[in-house]
This record gives sequence, structure tokens and C-alpha cells, in this order.
Amino acid sequence: PALQKALTAEEKKATSYLVRLDPSALPLDQFISDAEKAGFGGDRKISSDRAARLYALIMNERKGGREARPNYLFLPQTAIVNHTQEAIDPNTASTPIDAFKWFGLPYSPTKDGNKSDVLGAWSFVLAHGITRRVNVAIIDGGFWLDANGNPMIAGSGIVSDLPHDIYQYDFVADDYTAGGENPVKCTGGSSCLWHGNGTAGVAVGIPDNHYGTAGTGGWVADPFLFKTDFTSSTDARAVRTARDWGADVVSMSFSGSCDIDCNSMLSGVFTDFQDVMAAKVILVAGAGNNGNNIDSDPQFPCGVVGLGAASPGVLCVGALDDGSTSRISYSNYGHDVDIFAPTDIVVMPDGATNGSLKIATGTSASTPFIAGIVAMMKAIKPDATNKEIQDALLDTAGTASGDSTVPRFVNALAAVEAIAGNALPPDALEPNDTLSQAPLVSYGAVYDPLTISNDYDYFKLTVNDYSSIDLNLDYFAFLDKPKLFWTGGVFPAVETATDTTDGRTVHEDLLPPGQYYFGLTGGYNLYHLQVLQSPASLQPDAFEVNDTFGTAAAPPTGSYLATRHTTTDDDYYVYNAFGLDPPGKIFAFTVPSSDRPVILSYYKNGTLVTTFPSSTAPSVTLSEDATYTFKITGTQTTRYTFRAGASIDPNAFQFAVPVDWIPVIDPTGGTDHIIIGPEDVFAFQPVTAVLGRFGGIQLTGDGLKLSLLDTQGNVVSEGVDGDFRAGSGQELSFTGVTAGGTYLLVVARKDEAVVPDAALPILSYNLDFQSLAKPASREK
Repeated sequence: PALQKALTAEEKKATSYLVRLDPSALPLDQFISDAEKAGFGGDRKISSDRAARLYALIMNERKGGREARPNYLFLPQTAIVNHTQEAIDPNTASTPIDAFKWFGLPYSPTKDGNKSDVLGAWSFVLAHGITRRVNVAIIDGGFWLDANGNPMIAGSGIVSDLPHDIYQYDFVADDYTAGGENPVKCTGGSSCLWHGNGTAGVAVGIPDNHYGTAGTGGWVADPFLFKTDFTSSTDARAVRTARDWGADVVSMSFSGSCDIDCNSMLSGVFTDFQDVMAAKVILVAGAGNNGNNIDSDPQFPCGVVGLGAASPGVLCVGALDDGSTSRISYSNYGHDVDIFAPTDIVVMPDGATNGSLKIATGTSASTPFIAGIVAMMKAIKPDATNKEIQDALLDTAGTASGDSTVPRFVNALAAVEAIAGNALPPDALEPNDTLSQAPLVSYGAVYDPLTISNDYDYFKLTVNDYSSIDLNLDYFAFLDKPKLFWTGGVFPAVETATDTTDGRTVHEDLLPPGQYYFGLTGGYNLYHLQVLQSPASLQPDAFEVNDTFGTAAAPPTGSYLATRHTTTDDDYYVYNAFGLDPPGKIFAFTVPSSDRPVILSYYKNGTLVTTFPSSTAPSVTLSEDATYTFKITGTQTTRYTFRAGASIDPNAFQFAVPVDWIPVIDPTGGTDHIIIGPEDVFAFQPVTAVLGRFGGIQLTGDGLKLSLLDTQGNVVSEGVDGDFRAGSGQELSFTGVTAGGTYLLVVARKDEAVVPDAALPILSYNLDFQSLAKPASREK
């Protein structure tokens, strides 16, 4: 009716119909011929039998000239927001403020020290989605508006950070424009002509609009501006009007002492407030700026009680010192102060700043700071009761302030997570929490939006030939970053990860033909996924040319990655296994994993002994003194890992730790290795000469740690972090090591594994024995 337009009979006539049917009974026999007659020739892939039968019906209709079509479903794209453009940064005079990064906004979880984490809360709410927008009533005075109630314009641009159309009322003049200077002064008689403009900016300043900065509730909330003279009568009228106009949150940045007579006289006002709170309207008020304990100096409206335990009262807010979780000196405190929040918030210009940004201060800024956070909570769960909102806000607040006058300081992210039930809505691909539920992804397609919510998301892809794969993830940078892993036995030849401002790209240098699974896990986040494929070919490994007996490679004891880069590439490795004493030592050559089956043959002193059948993990152990040559061949190109060298037979000793293949470490020099599973274990049997020459072992490699155990699993020595060979690593001392003993050297991953062992990335490292001789100091 508001459009005031009457439709004609022609305009009212139906022009299309939606028909819902079960396609399972529709025939397919005429599909191809009908499609060609309807002009839809060529090859097509259709996702299911039901979809094919529906298309068959549509083509049958279209061949006769009827306008039939599928009811296509187009999913909304969710914007991932990790940066904004606000007003020009006064420190640069040219660069817009980024509300996610600017030092002047105390919104971050750590940088400012207030730990408010509004950035995380913004991200979570945007990822979660809102049920509806929220109305926040700002009861104040001093809104910078023109005579028509619109935000002020300076020159050619709007410099206010409020929306153009604002619901408003002036309870002093009784009219529908709330603009004009504040009719009263602030604490201590200080001038605050545009006080309301600052409080509105803190609560609902519009983000990412090139003006002002960004209010805590700016992504979800719209303002009601109510001008009062801060008398109890206009305040009560404003609160009642806020309820009747549909406000969800009321921000009241004012307070005053209310003694026993005041409490008695204002009983009717208290009832008004209680009625409003009973209608699920959250009232937020400032504790005041006198530096007093309000237990002995009750404040209005902070002291307004609720309707008993089921309905809390006015949410009372104190102010934190800048960059701290301690109280700022002037903030009131006491039992009635429910929560503390940051102050000194940079906001939009007003009538006294000549176009420059302004700082909103005092509990007057802390109050709308909380009101905006409550608005985010109400946007997720509009029907939440006051108790649900306050319980979520207060139960998730920080308590380790170190200041006894600050019992709680706000954690915005935890509060919005709690009101959302600590979960993001499931995405369109759920359930895909197990490998059997993993959907097949198409190369180049963008899957959006997807959510991770303290669970696993699994996907599968098909590789028809060796390929390089890029997994592109975009996500909210201020939420938990999803952890990506391969599973199902796949390992990358070379994996690199590149972090961007909005996500991460994981590049798998080489995947062989086959079907693969990858997964993501983590806390809460929304992400976009795209998988790209490009052809790749196997390259010669570091041991080439080793295609004959005469060119056989002889790598030191350890684990290595190699390739059969052509179908005729035979790889030979030679080892001298003499001197395997003392008893218990053996020689082992194993292929723990390969993309495709390989054939392992071994020769003793040049004579073929055995050829093992085609396998993805052949292995041989030997106990006789000889020179052994190992040949790797097969029918297909493939990657494989191999481990070789003298080792301890675990059956010959009573080990208290689970080990199955323990190569004997060689102290004669640095050795390069790769680690595939959670850890590598080496046997170490030092002689007196070794301990007299070497002081310990150095490990060069990222993300790994060293420890030395006896055969019963007791820790003898542990590595400490250091820098070696221009890389990171650890150094382990031989202190406590006895000559002639048997020890286990364990190289383990530092990070706790959050993925199956088969999904752990390959890491490379170098082991070297450290000389007892120390280099001379260069210090003077």
C-alpha cells in the first residue's frame, strides 16, 4: 500500500508456474533426440539419474515450443571481510583507516591489551549470518544532524558515520528531529556539545564507507536517536518509546547519584524500565566517571533492578584503561558494575571538530561499545531473553585482570559464539565429516560458503595423470585458521604453503594418478575453496644417474625420496654391510611407500639373490657380511621413499618403546633425512672415541625436536632450540651418555598432530655430530 500503485488486470495475470514433481517415473528413451530437436545438441554431464529424467521431460516440452525450464538454484556468495576503508588516517593524510588494523581502535584480541576481540566477533557474525538487523536506541544529547534530521554534510561529502534515514525524536522539544547541541554539560561541568554523536558512532558507526571509523555493532545495527535533557522524565519516556518503536538494545551513556529519597521517588520509573526489559529489550548504562565505589553511592540507571533472577536488570558498564584490562582511574566501580569495556574510541567528526575525527571517552564510550556487541548477539538470536544475553556476555568475559575492581572485561568473540550455541550453521556440503561422506570437487569451481565448526570437512578429487594441485582457501583472518591435510595415504613430493591477507594457498608439487582425499579441521570459520590442477611430470631425483650397477648410488643411513621418472628408469643403490657386530645388528632396505607398485631386487656381491613381487612397500633385512646392491624397477613412473642402512633388530633387545626399524646412526658427518610419520628413531651405540670427539648432535630443520632415550624409554637428554647452518634446529648434549650403551635418538614433530598420521606432511632435516671444540668468540 505504501507504494500507492494499483495493478492492472494485465499486470495481475499469471505468466509462469512452478510445477513440483517426482522425476523417477519419467522416461529417458527420447532424451537425446528431443534435446537435439530443442536445439540442445552436444555432450553433457548430468549429476544423477533423477536430474537426467527431469531434463528429459524439459526437452520433450521444449521441442514442442513450450517454455519449460529447471528451477535453478543459485547459492549466495558470502563476502569474506578482513579489511575496511574508513576515513583518511590522520597519521598518513592519504591512506584510509582499516578498522581491522588501525591502532586507534581498541578492538583487537591482543594488540591493544583490552582483549575485547571485536574483530573476531565481527568475523564470526559475518560468517554465521544474521537473522535480522537490530535496532539500537541511543538516548543522549548532541547529535550532529541538519534541520531535517539527516547526517551533516561538509563540502561535497558526508562526513558523518550514520545512515541517511534515521528514526529519531527530541523529547525536549517534542518533535521528530533530534539534532542540535547537547542541552547539558558532562561530568565535572565539562563541555560535551556533541556527546550523542560520539556514543552513536561507537555503537553503530557504519563500517567500510570511507567515513568515520566503525562501530562495534555497525555491521548489523541501525540507530534510533533519542534526544533528552537527561531528566528522569525524558529518560523514562525515551526508554518506553524505544520499546514501542521496536528497539532491541538501548544505550544510555549517563548516570547520576540516586540516594534513598531518589530511589523511593523513582519507583514508577523503575517499573517503566522493568516493563521494557520484560519485553526482551536490553538496557545498557554507564557506571559514571567519578572514580567512586557505587556500592556506597548508588547510580541511576545502573541501580535499576530487574524482575528477579529470571530477568536481570540494567547492564552496567565500567571503563578500562587504554591498552589494559585494568580500570581507568575515573571509572566508577562496585558490585553493580557488571562488565568493563574499552574507552577512548575514535569516532566520526562532529560540529566542533572541523571535519577531523574525534575520540569518545569515559564510560560514555564504554557503554555503546557494549551496546554494539549486544546488538551482534541479538542479530544472531533476536528472540534471546535478557538473561540469555547477559549470561552469555558475562560468562564469557575475561576475569584475569589483576585489578580487583574489574571482575569482568568483555570478550566480544566469545560472547557471540556463546549466543550462537558455539557453532556456525552447516554448509550445503554437510555432512562431510568422514571420508565416506567426502564430496568430489571439480577443478576450477569455487565452493562457497563453507563452514568449519570444530569438526572435520573431507573432500576427494580425481587425478588422471601426474599433476600439480593448488588448494586455494579464503577465510576470515581473525577467526581460527582452518588446518588443511591430505589423508588416505597420500604424501606430497614438495608442498609449499603461501599465506595471504585473506587465506592460504597450498601447492602440491606432484600428485600421481588416482583418487585423493583432503580434509580441513579447526575451530570456527567460513571459507571458500577452489582446487586448481596443472599437468606435471616426474623429474630425476638427487641420486641420478644411478641406472646401472656401475652408477649405483650409496646414500648414507637414512630415509629419502626418489623417483622412477620414466618407465625405463631403473634405480640402483649399493651398500657395504661388513662388520655388523655386535649381535643384533642387521642391514635393512625398505620402501615404506610408493605411489605405484615397484619391484625390489637385491644382489649379494654382484649375484642376484631375490626379486620381490610388485608392491607399494617391499622390504628386505639382511644379517650377513657382504656388499649388497638394490634395484628398484617397475612398469610405471612413480615416486617412492626408501630407507637403508645398518640397523638394530628390535627383536634382539627388550625395548620399552614401540619401534620396528631402528637404523644405526653414523657419527662421521651430516646426513640428510626425511620424516614421514610422527617421528624417526635411530639407534646410537657410542664408543669412547666418539664421546671423546663429539659433544652432542645437531638437528637442522623446521618444526622438529630431539630427545635421547635409553632402551627402557627413560629420557637421557633433550634438545634445545638453536640456529645452525643458517637454519633453525636443535642441539642435544651427550651429557649422561655412557660409552658402550645403546640409546634411541628420537626426531619428533614439535606440533601436536591434529590430523591422521597418514596426512602428516613430509619434513626434511639434517643430523650432524657436534664437535667438542667450540669456535672462538668474536665478541670484543
